[in-house]
Amino acid sequence: MARRFKPNDDPGVQLPITPMLDMAFQLLAFFIFVYHPSDLEGQMDLYLPDKPEAAATEVPDKPVPSLADDEIPKVEADISVMLHTFHDGKHDGDISQCVVREGPDEKEIPIEPPEALARELLKELTSRREKLTNKEGIKLQAAGRLKWARVVSIMDVCRKAGFKDVGFAPPPDLVPGT
Repeated sequence: MARRFKPNDDPGVQLPITPMLDMAFQLLAFFIFVYHPSDLEGQMDLYLPDKPEAAATEVPDKPVPSLADDEIPKVEADISVMLHTFHDGKHDGDISQCVVREGPDEKEIPIEPPEALARELLKELTSRREKLTNKEGIKLQAAGRLKWARVVSIMDVCRKAGFKDVGFAPPPDLVPGT
């Protein structure tokens, strides 16, 4: 006898949705628990006034001079550190030359091996700081394409040498004659 086909008897394909959802939620929970966000990379110590009263209360008699677009601001420091960078495509952004300048006197700091730069620069800045009239300020003049991590490491060396005010000057690759 022939079996009759009923339209409601077709078993079709059955997908077990519940175990798949369970596995998806377990994977989601696993990745949430395992994820470790990185520390804040750009965090720097900044010295700001403690109280709102520390802001200026008087308007100065003289107007604050504005700089023209082509005028270079003057940074008050007796000593400066000039940092140049490679432009060879392989080491772009790394320090190629480090020069300590005090008036007309210049001294190049060796950059090889990499740990020697920080050590030699610290020694040079510490010895020169003793003879300066402005023992707090130093000017850092870094190339425009220098990696920020290198600039921050040199700032740290300047602070270790005892300079509290690390100022910035225009990059040497933008200043004519340097």
